[in-house]
Amino acid sequence: MFARLNLSSEQNYKISILRDEMYLQIRRQKLTNPYKGMMSYILDNGFDKESFMLNRNNQYQKIMEIKAIHMEKVFNVLTKEQIAELKKYYESKSK
Repeated sequence: MFARLNLSSEQNYKISILRDEMYLQIRRQKLTNPYKGMMSYILDNGFDKESFMLNRNNQYQKIMEIKAIHMEKVFNVLTKEQIAELKKYYESKSK
């Protein structure tokens, strides 16, 4: 996504650190294994679909929040000109 922005080496480094932090947060939340805790959804008479879906939706929500915070931090690394270029690029793709 940022290849076209001619990032400085410092910007590349900062974004790399932010990306690593994001993945670490996701792993710390133990959100990467959808089958962890599956026994709690397997009942004597079947599968607790509603609880499973609620739990999975909550996990996806947490992941999206972590990613949104990450993107906000990444955009704080970019210059106004780089943000304008990125916006222009995506506007051209949406036509």
